Amino acid sequence: MAEDETTGPGTYWLTARQPHRLLGYSGLGVRHDSAADPYDTMPDSTAAKLSVRPEGAPAARDAYTAMRSAIRSLPSTVPVEFSAGDKVSEKTGGAECGVLCHTAVVDIALTNRMAEESVTARYEIELKAPNPDVHHFWDMDLGSCTVRLPAARPGTTVRGACTVAGAALRKAVDEATDEHGFVHLRLKTEATRTRFYVTGPSHSEDLLKELDSHTGHVLGTG
Repeated sequence: MAEDETTGPGTYWLTARQPHRLLGYSGLGVRHDSAADPYDTMPDSTAAKLSVRPEGAPAARDAYTAMRSAIRSLPSTVPVEFSAGDKVSEKTGGAECGVLCHTAVVDIALTNRMAEESVTARYEIELKAPNPDVHHFWDMDLGSCTVRLPAARPGTTVRGACTVAGAALRKAVDEATDEHGFVHLRLKTEATRTRFYVTGPSHSEDLLKELDSHTGHVLGTG
């Protein structure tokens, strides 16, 4: 059902006979009689304002043709809303120092345990070291870098790495170098997820079969 002055965009299921009671609704834009409360506080008893007019077989055929066209236009994978929870986990590795330890390479791995969905993520990785001059032990920021991981398909692990450099790291290394040229500096990494993108199969073929299985009954041709 398209959006109009009384309803929001979405799909409405109604009884076939008058007074056409509302059986179900899928969408977030339904308007209701009470005050404009947020979606997550709308009570189950909220009444949607609907008006229904019966139409003939030509309109039904046009509707089914439009639905078939919309389903056929779906790609094989589509963005999905998914709460990954413990289905996705990340792990950062240690920082490997470059020449004179003025650069540090940090790696991160993402494991996807979801059954059908693939996930792509981007992280900002911060490099820290103990700061003896402050109360918080790991409070010396040495720099950060960004990693964008490739898509992790279901049941796989993907890895990426980035390089931290800059004056803060060089200063910390220089101050930690002893008289024999050895660097004694403990490093810690923290990864913050800045983007999380999940895609899953559209199941367009299954949707098309399901639609076709009802076409004859609804149009009276089966």
